[in-house]
Amino acid sequence: MIFNKKLFRESTYKILTVLFLIGYNFTPPILAANEIFNFGGISKLNISQEVDTSEDILEEGISDPEWIANGHNYSSQSVDLKLSTKSSA
Repeated sequence: MIFNKKLFRESTYKILTVLFLIGYNFTPPILAANEIFNFGGISKLNISQEVDTSEDILEEGISDPEWIANGHNYSSQSVDLKLSTKSSA
């Protein structure tokens, strides 16, 4: 059996290219899954935090007209009429 350097080099190049592409494409998802599911054996931390609702938007709204903030449903014609009477006043 004769050893062909050129054929060996080409096949080695192809094999290494395929292995690189497989590693390049599948390494990030595997590392991300490792962080998400904590496969490393690190215990999960229980973190609790109070939610500050003191600066929430008021129920009546701030920039909306009062009738929109209160949730009243109007047809488009009555909305146009209501807006035109407010802008002329």
